[in-house]
Amino acid sequence: MRQRGIAVRTATVRAGMDITAEVRKALSAKPSLVIAGGGDGTLNAVAQVLRQTDIPLGLIPMGTLNHLARDLGIPLQPSAAIEVLPGSVPRRIDLGEVNGRIFLNNSIIGLYPRYEFLKARSLQQGRFKLRAILSAIWSVFRRNPAMTLRLVADGRSFFLRTPYVMIGNNEHKMEGYEIGNRESLDRGELVIYAMRRLSRWGLLKLAISLLFGRFRKQNAFETFRASHLRVETRRKAIRVALDGDVVRMRTPLEYRSLPGTLTVLAPPK
Repeated sequence: MRQRGIAVRTATVRAGMDITAEVRKALSAKPSLVIAGGGDGTLNAVAQVLRQTDIPLGLIPMGTLNHLARDLGIPLQPSAAIEVLPGSVPRRIDLGEVNGRIFLNNSIIGLYPRYEFLKARSLQQGRFKLRAILSAIWSVFRRNPAMTLRLVADGRSFFLRTPYVMIGNNEHKMEGYEIGNRESLDRGELVIYAMRRLSRWGLLKLAISLLFGRFRKQNAFETFRASHLRVETRRKAIRVALDGDVVRMRTPLEYRSLPGTLTVLAPPK
């Protein structure tokens, strides 16, 4: 970056460190830009602080999926992402929020947080990663859990029983191999994808269709839009995934769209 005329001060964040504290420390130097290298979970933590400022967020994708970098058209190779930084322009994008916590891409309740919890527990028990993953998949598939929820979307209320709900920060593509990609980051809306109750055989067919790029959202999901969503359940607290990281939250869950809240640097459209 220095070779390209960008004066930088670096901070290395390791597992167990508080990323938000490091960002606040960096802001004390009054930088013109904060650049984060990591995955969507890391970017989420940095954005949690930067959304309260006008300082742009630059991205160096170094995670597994790198959803936000893909949506902004940033190259996925770190060296290539650095190459395009000098020519990038500020862009205001939306954030989603649930009970005071933000998400850049999506928030999920149901199957995915349960799978991540079971995988983490298996790893803590000393199992190898592949064995932990297979154990978590088997536990979810065997129980085929479903939630009874009351959703209130912009004043409209309805009940559903579902194993999985994804709340997207703007619309996600849900076809073929393009699962999770977004065409717009600034429409100021939440798009809710509620999975229909499926049998174990139905879940297996769904997994196969995802694997071979034959998935179609109309085959598995009810979809609707809102700027505000309230999720009610009989449980006092449930696990919620925010950009891939799982946290436990008290219910009800209050979701809302935060239009144009974060400034990012991205290649010109």
